[in-house]
Amino acid sequence: VVVLCIQQAKFLSLLGKWLESEEVLRQIAEIFEKIQEQDVRQRCRTMWLNAVGGVLQRQGRFDEAVAVLHEGILIAEEINDKKYLT
Repeated sequence: VVVLCIQQAKFLSLLGKWLESEEVLRQIAEIFEKIQEQDVRQRCRTMWLNAVGGVLQRQGRFDEAVAVLHEGILIAEEINDKKYLT
């Protein structure tokens, strides 16, 4: 569900519908607590933060984007997710 929503948000972002994209991403935040396995939850959270950071960047909200992307990096380091560290 998380990956599908992220893909939907990316599609909306490519169409220039940043506010709609941001809304789809905002809804994902409610899903994390339902993911029981810690590693999966953290990987999904990293993907989500990366997507949120990208949308914020495209909106010119650079300070917010940096903060969100930095949070994703910290989680990726914690779980040693090399995909988001390279």
